Amino acid sequence: MIGKLYPAYSEYKDSGVEWLGEIPKYWEVKRLKNIASCNDESLGENTDPDYTIEYVDISSVNLLSGITHYENMIFENAPSRARRKVKNGDIIVSTVRTYLKAIATIKKPPNNLIVSTGFAVIRPKQDLNPDYIGYLLQSEGFIGDVVSNSSGVSYPAIDSSILMRLPVVEPPLEEQETIAKFLDTATAEIDDIIEQQQQLISLLEEERTTVISHAVTKGIDRSVPMKDSGVEWLGEIPEHWETKKAKHVSSIFVPQRNKPELNLDSGVPWITMDDITSPSVDSSITGYYVNELDALTAGSKVLPPGCVIASCVGNFGVASVNKVSVIINQQLQAYIPKKIDSWFLRYLVEVSKQYFEKVATATTLVYVNQERFGELPIVLPPIEEQKAICNFINQETAKIDEAIAIVQQQIELLEEYRTTLISDAVTGKIDVRGIANEKS
Repeated sequence: MIGKLYPAYSEYKDSGVEWLGEIPKYWEVKRLKNIASCNDESLGENTDPDYTIEYVDISSVNLLSGITHYENMIFENAPSRARRKVKNGDIIVSTVRTYLKAIATIKKPPNNLIVSTGFAVIRPKQDLNPDYIGYLLQSEGFIGDVVSNSSGVSYPAIDSSILMRLPVVEPPLEEQETIAKFLDTATAEIDDIIEQQQQLISLLEEERTTVISHAVTKGIDRSVPMKDSGVEWLGEIPEHWETKKAKHVSSIFVPQRNKPELNLDSGVPWITMDDITSPSVDSSITGYYVNELDALTAGSKVLPPGCVIASCVGNFGVASVNKVSVIINQQLQAYIPKKIDSWFLRYLVEVSKQYFEKVATATTLVYVNQERFGELPIVLPPIEEQKAICNFINQETAKIDEAIAIVQQQIELLEEYRTTLISDAVTGKIDVRGIANEKS
């Protein structure tokens, strides 16, 4: 079905609704409240405290995959927003943070499935096809209408009464069923291809990790004699390399828990984990700044360019080299290299996730302290060889990153096609009745 050209209906009329445009002549425009009810059932406060629920929050729903995660809990421990009851055929539509497009059709749910009050639970009337209504509410135009009718900037929300007054389109029941069956088949086909592409990305990312790991622990000259490194997870290393601790080739800095005063205007860039998303941190970063004196008062300091900045709280192995002076927050630490190339050290940190996870302290957060950062085993080739290894890694990973980018672009095109196909089918821009009959 992908790439197929679909016919249009023979006659159209103006729907009078901007996002619907023209619709087939015999289709009807109604308000959502005319074809469905909203929030019919809720858990009462007198619910047994030991009643077990499967809970779905807004963060566990997305437009492509539907419900991605359930939380099992007893009512007594459930958040106050865990109240909406759902049943098979309902559609849940997020009424808060509407830009997230958290919309899903409920199919064969467990009897104890409960969703957040941040959802409106839409229940189609009995003479309507719930799968069609589900696709309709996931269409690009309807979602755009929800967002445009939401209020608030940072936390946009729509009142359920406003949601239920939004216009929708209703084909005859038989046609609803035909459209829903067509979309079930077509979207499943697209989703399968997307999953295959995502698996390909995973394989490419594994290859990238293997290239880096082998280069920084075995070198790029396969003819050199090897020796035991004395470190289990490093294995054998080239005979002429040394093994050290990170503290012997760099200074270790972990800021104190006090947070300095932040501003938006001047000072030194303030770096958090959100900024450690690429190999380097440069002048393109935007966000908060810190006065140098305020940083010192809070137990931090300005880090010169060339440091290796990494997480000390979970998400281990993610690291960047700063190209500009920065001040880091309390969830980051820094290696300040003295006898090692910054980029070589960064790659070593990237492949040392196993070490960090082993030595981390499990308290409220999984944390690696300054001492254990300093104890990180380091392999140390001659400095010129370090630079050659980094150049090799850069060249090889650039090829892999390019391949990943191409696959990611294909996924994005497939997702766009999926969105367009749903919108065109549920609003009558294409006539899928013949295609559906061919399949049956």
